[in-house]
Amino acid sequence: MKILKVCVASSLLLLSVVASNFSAQAAPGDSISLYFSAPFVTGSAVTDGAVTETFNDYANGAAVGTSVACPTSIPGFATVTYPTGACTIGIGSGTSTGSSVPAIGVPYSSFVNKTTNTTFTFENDVKYVGFWWMMGSNGNNVDFLDSTGNVITSFNVNDVITFLGANSLVNNADTRTVTNVGGGTYLTKRYYRGEAAYTGTVANPVFDYNVATYANEPWVYLNLYVSGTISVSKVRFTGNNFEMDNLTVATKEAKPTDDMVLVKNIYTAPAETQVVTWNPTNTSGQDSSTELVPDAGATSNGTGVVTYSVVDAGTSGCTVDPNTGVITYASIGDCVVRASAAEVTELWLPGFKDVTFSFATAPTVPPTWDPGSGKGDKGGTAEDLAETGSSVLLPLMLSVVLLLVGSASFVLSRRMK
Repeated sequence: MKILKVCVASSLLLLSVVASNFSAQAAPGDSISLYFSAPFVTGSAVTDGAVTETFNDYANGAAVGTSVACPTSIPGFATVTYPTGACTIGIGSGTSTGSSVPAIGVPYSSFVNKTTNTTFTFENDVKYVGFWWMMGSNGNNVDFLDSTGNVITSFNVNDVITFLGANSLVNNADTRTVTNVGGGTYLTKRYYRGEAAYTGTVANPVFDYNVATYANEPWVYLNLYVSGTISVSKVRFTGNNFEMDNLTVATKEAKPTDDMVLVKNIYTAPAETQVVTWNPTNTSGQDSSTELVPDAGATSNGTGVVTYSVVDAGTSGCTVDPNTGVITYASIGDCVVRASAAEVTELWLPGFKDVTFSFATAPTVPPTWDPGSGKGDKGGTAEDLAETGSSVLLPLMLSVVLLLVGSASFVLSRRMK
């Protein structure tokens, strides 16, 4: 059985979060957030690009209940640095093996039972860090650092854990709850004492909080998510006998699941307005074509989809293809076209740029003829298209009549002879 240390009653997990000043270097999509897993979860549910250290492979013949020094290198995972005697592993006498689903009454396993001043430097920068955190003591602190050694964020366990509302001892009558991402709730007291100390089932766990010596100490699986340009290179555990297990990191960005509890959105980069660039050089239509194809398309510094629209058709009667930006016009005049970059939620605000196209020559329309209606036009510019089918048919019909009259006269004259 794990030998428990005596802690000050108020030495609970504090949501005291210190975030670095990212405003000067932030990029859209940068974020840092902290979540609790559901009660009785002792391992991470993240698998994509993930590596987990359970600390179960370092006994080397040591008896259950004893402690051995932490390794200084974990191949494929991290290097570990600490002063002599500052990091030890308790053999088979503590937490569970690390289940990503709630479980109670599980067998004990090995765990890190002391990390007075210990740094894990990961082989690769990571976007996710999770670990099972047990029985915070006064002065316990965990720092998440980037590749330059700057602290990205920290969590301190010196004060009362205000998020769980545990400013007094948990008891059997306690009905306080926390809400998960999916809208469900958990009784706060389920986060107190390790899952191995419970009997019954996950749905109906049994534990006497009224008599438990350490019923005021939370046991939670913590999940830190970072995204965008932010990455974690190191985790540093400091304080008196920091206890933890089932340390998981992932190189790919991960998302919290609905059964998790949001503790704190530590940092989210503000969305930026997109800058649209559009500089076509052929903004004047001087020939007789009915179309103008801009010789440059619009681009954005963000990821919003770019489309085109007419802001002011003026006297040109112009239209624009929303996808290609090709302009069709009917007369002399100006046409103001807008290239717009669409909003990308939480990342980019919409942006636009207007360009004015001028048409000094009206387009020429070729002659047309509709056999079905017997109408047509003679072609020409837009200003010349007033004449339609009747103006074309009248001279033609007169010619036919004259031809017929002439033919009849010729026949009659031949007979008279």
